Amino acid sequence: MPNHRPTEGLNYVLFAATAFGVVLPGTVLPQLLARWSFNDRQAGILLFLSFVSSSVGAVIARGKLPRAVSLGFLAMGIGLFGLRVASASGAFAAITLMGGGMGAAMTAISLMQSRQHAATRSAELSRLNLIWSVGACFAPSILLRGGAHWGLNAMLVASGVVFTIFATAATLVLQEVNASAPVIQTDLATDVALAPVRSTESHARLVRQAAWTGIALLVVIPMSTGVESSLGGWLTTYSRRSGLASNGTLDTITCLWLGLLLGRLVHSFPRVAALGEKRVLATAPALLSAAIGAILVVHTGWSMSLSALVAGFALGPVYPLALAMWLEHGERGNLAFLVAGCGSSALPLLTGIVSNATHSLTRGLYVSLAGGCVMLLGAAATALLAPPRNLSPG
Repeated sequence: MPNHRPTEGLNYVLFAATAFGVVLPGTVLPQLLARWSFNDRQAGILLFLSFVSSSVGAVIARGKLPRAVSLGFLAMGIGLFGLRVASASGAFAAITLMGGGMGAAMTAISLMQSRQHAATRSAELSRLNLIWSVGACFAPSILLRGGAHWGLNAMLVASGVVFTIFATAATLVLQEVNASAPVIQTDLATDVALAPVRSTESHARLVRQAAWTGIALLVVIPMSTGVESSLGGWLTTYSRRSGLASNGTLDTITCLWLGLLLGRLVHSFPRVAALGEKRVLATAPALLSAAIGAILVVHTGWSMSLSALVAGFALGPVYPLALAMWLEHGERGNLAFLVAGCGSSALPLLTGIVSNATHSLTRGLYVSLAGGCVMLLGAAATALLAPPRNLSPG
């Protein structure tokens, strides 16, 4: 059996690095808007292309997963180089290439870790997303401060060089994980059908319960990624338009990612994990919706930063938990990653469209609030319908 420790260590580093690709468009969005004189609708399309191409990358991340990681990082590097020299129309192509590479790399790494840690999948995916949150937490500061000191173009080139180096490292180090690692079930209904039942009626009821749980998860997953990408994509611009200075803007977006980090950190502890995913799913979206409401109502620096911190904290554990629940029953053509990409692409675009139509980014961000409310409904249904299971804190 090959030693997977170098592979696993590099996977963690690479997954943290993908956070820069996710955070970058929203963090530097004000500069990109000024460079190409984009309105909010065009900015929404730019974010949409970044995330919709990410969902396409997630779907094609099959076969040899290490190769998907290498090609993904190479595409991100080329996309960043292209963003440096692109015209207004070329910017859309560059951001699409970068997003596609990002989706392929993130999905391939997630699947490698899921297969390698099948017995503790929920804990491992929480750990992996916790590491991603560390990268997301530091990315705005590095990008904004580096851009202010050396210029945006220099930061784009430097990021492209780093991603190209990571592509080379992935080619040389990563090893294929056996696809037959214990991903046993093909769907939720099959999993329940194999469980002991006392009667035909109870068997049918559990099968229906599992099927509806799967549908509920397909609501939670895209709404969690959608709200995350919408807030991450627009919060910097929203802070600037609310009259905050650059330091206040940095504090707000950093607090969002810091909250995400803290939320995943807290739920990575075994005692907290032992409380059960149902309690998390029942409470986190409600807290998230309240925090988004506070962002939209109160525009002082400290209150926006605090609200962003709470929003990130509430949002943090939802996606890795829902993804783990889904993957425990099979990958199913990367469907979860596809719908996650659909959510993360649709909500930022809708935010830009509403903002441009109403001439108010505040009204545009009501899209995120609506997404939080829809997530609350899906999470409540999941908590009610999910068959009993033991959470492996690992």
